[in-house]
Amino acid sequence: MKEIYRSPDFTSLSLLSDRLRDAGFETFIRNEDVSSTCYTGMPDFFPAICVLKDGEAVAARKQIDRYLAESKQASGPYWMCVACGERSPHSFEECWSCQAPRTGARC
Repeated sequence: MKEIYRSPDFTSLSLLSDRLRDAGFETFIRNEDVSSTCYTGMPDFFPAICVLKDGEAVAARKQIDRYLAESKQASGPYWMCVACGERSPHSFEECWSCQAPRTGARC
């Protein structure tokens, strides 16, 4: 078993672990219970994704890096609603304020 990623954010870490499992990697989250019972602030106790087969560690870490890069790109800029003028995140398909569709929106 080899650790490939550690984070204090258990939710994001769990999603990454699920994505690795979907890609065929056998994973285990170490310190899962520690993170839910207390927050120590010490990185040694942060939840960590481990792959069960040491030989898959490099490929699994590359998969994580790809996913993190895709997530960063998807957050993108805001767009301006032409109906009400409010800004909405790039990932929204309709205005958060008036629910107008994104069609015709200005960036």
